[in-house]
Amino acid sequence: MLMLAHADGRPIGVIANGLTNLVSLNTYVLAIFQEPRAATIPLALYARHMFWNFPLNRMYVQFPVLDETQAYAELYASAGFQQEGLMKKHQAIGGRRHDVAVFGLLRSDFEAYWADRDPRLNL
Repeated sequence: MLMLAHADGRPIGVIANGLTNLVSLNTYVLAIFQEPRAATIPLALYARHMFWNFPLNRMYVQFPVLDETQAYAELYASAGFQQEGLMKKHQAIGGRRHDVAVFGLLRSDFEAYWADRDPRLNL
C-alpha cells in the first residue's frame, strides 16, 4: 500500500509497505519525506490506516545508521516506533560496513502511545 502525503497542497513524501508476512502479521514500512522531522502525523496516520484495515500485529523498518538517517530515527520514534535492535556492520555502503537500526511498532503499543497524544488516532 502506497500513501502520498500532502501539506499545503503539495506533496511532502511517501510511505509504503511490503514484505508482509501473513503468518506473523508483520509488515515492513518505509517512509521517505523531504523533511522527516515534520512528518510524524502522516506516518502515524499511515500506521493507523494499516492497523485499522488489516489484522497486523507489527510494523517494522530497518535502515543504516548514518548522519543522513538520524532524522528518520527521530521520525519513527515520534510516531511510536521503538528501536528493537541494532544489526552490527550489516550493510555495506561505499565500501564500508555500517550498523543497521531496526524499529518496530506493535498494534497495542500504537494504541497506548497515541491514546494520550492525539485520541483522534485511536483504533
